Amino acid sequence: MRFFTHTGLWNILSNPDNTNNDFVQADADAALSEFTSELIGYCREKSDPAERIRTLRFARSELAIAQEQITHMALSTIVKKAVQLIDCELEIVRMELEYPQRFLKIDKPSVSNVLWASKGSKVKILELAGGLFRLGELTTLDGTKLCFADIVRAFEVAFNVDLRSLYIQRNQSRNRKRSTAPFLYRLATLVEQDADSVL
Repeated sequence: MRFFTHTGLWNILSNPDNTNNDFVQADADAALSEFTSELIGYCREKSDPAERIRTLRFARSELAIAQEQITHMALSTIVKKAVQLIDCELEIVRMELEYPQRFLKIDKPSVSNVLWASKGSKVKILELAGGLFRLGELTTLDGTKLCFADIVRAFEVAFNVDLRSLYIQRNQSRNRKRSTAPFLYRLATLVEQDADSVL
């Protein structure tokens, strides 16, 4: 449970000379950057929420106690930022427990031979994702309905595309003047034509 105690931030806090201006100013920012990387790496690696909560609360408690004893303003600010980062991670854990469907993890295969070959924008994929989301027929194995973001991530894996700015692109698809979903309209037309030719 005693994670992060090997970091530079802890070394600074445990050093009796931590009120020395030169020492703090030279190392405090680097120590915070290192602590941030360690914190994020730990939270990504540990999947057990209970273990993360125990570790994060322990680290937060240690930092809070240290902050009360610090008189140097710059170092106090660095510790305050570290505490805020821990609070952010604790909030993420809380959201994972309260809204597990929002944190669905889709393992991305190492190799995919399917590509989105359309010369048009990725908004077409978002049209598909939006339509499937509104239908509400895509679920996880336990029956939980997928949210829009989960469906988009599934398309990213299936078609080897990067849709990290999906919400901006989704707004672009909403703001089109001619049609709210031209790709879906064209797709539906082609399906109808195909059905007519079969009949």
